[in-house]
Amino acid sequence: MSELSVVHWLCADLQGKAVKVQNNTDGTVVELYEGGTRVTKFPSSDGGPGAIVRSNPDGTKIQLNGDGTALQTDPDGTKHQTNPDGVCITSNKDGSTTQRDPDGTVTERGQDGVATVTKPDGTTIRVENGSQYHTYPDGTKLESHPDGRKKQTNADGTVLETFPDGKKIQRNTNGIIHTTLPDGVTIQENPDGTRIKHNPDGSSVNITADGAAQHIAFTGKEIDVETGKEVLLYERDDDGLTEKDKQDLAALEKDVDRIEASILVDPPLVPKRSAPVPKPVAEPKPAAPKPAPQPAAAPRGTVEEQAKAFTYMALKKACVTAGATRPQADACLGRYELEQLYISLGGQ
Repeated sequence: MSELSVVHWLCADLQGKAVKVQNNTDGTVVELYEGGTRVTKFPSSDGGPGAIVRSNPDGTKIQLNGDGTALQTDPDGTKHQTNPDGVCITSNKDGSTTQRDPDGTVTERGQDGVATVTKPDGTTIRVENGSQYHTYPDGTKLESHPDGRKKQTNADGTVLETFPDGKKIQRNTNGIIHTTLPDGVTIQENPDGTRIKHNPDGSSVNITADGAAQHIAFTGKEIDVETGKEVLLYERDDDGLTEKDKQDLAALEKDVDRIEASILVDPPLVPKRSAPVPKPVAEPKPAAPKPAPQPAAAPRGTVEEQAKAFTYMALKKACVTAGATRPQADACLGRYELEQLYISLGGQ
């Protein structure tokens, strides 16, 4: 901007010529206009346009520098700075500032040092004590802290936290909490108070709501012949079972075997007997196969209520009766997973 353009921009609203002009020995020129407006022109040290300062009777002061920067000071002390690139900064008396960028981004800094950035797409970023809090238009929120902690809250309510030591915690909306420890151990906490701990060596520990632990060792994998899917196999440590528990478990295993046999094996046919010679004798009717033992009737109510009403042993048996394979039932690491399997099958 030429010096003539600068003067025109700053003094366009002034009427008439200056009533008084003062030329100082330092090169500054002071012009006094009707109404009390004063314009001071400063010389430039590099040959370009110098700074011009306009002082209005109401106390407003406007300064235009040779590089195109404009600074306005209001009577209450508020300052407005406009840079050549279009960035506008307002500084208030209380120390807070507001910056507006040409792309629409607005940055506000409070007197407490907290800064908030609002972008044109609606994204907001708050910076406080070194921590950053991002909020996106879809509802996703991100937090990052100077000590390395991070937290992500998704729009569906799922929360994922990471810690400097590598620990991770995921909180799902269904109430299940997954924790991954730095040594590779994972812990699943269920809404009913039960927990499942998975170790890096493949072994697991089921912990009931009352704190009792059941150790389970990973023994391998196999393919389910019905579904073609891979099934993980575990071996339960029965040392923690009472004698009655072991008896119930043995009875359950026998019942399950009988149920599977009745489903998968056709009943044997009784061969027909030959008639004696010479007098024909009516052929005896084939003996009817013994009916397979019928599983106990499921408790009445919804599928969820049925699952809750079964004992642990009866629940496993009910899952097989409802259509689950033996490996599928055995793969459930605790009552909570058995209940979910029973519910998914629709009950009996």
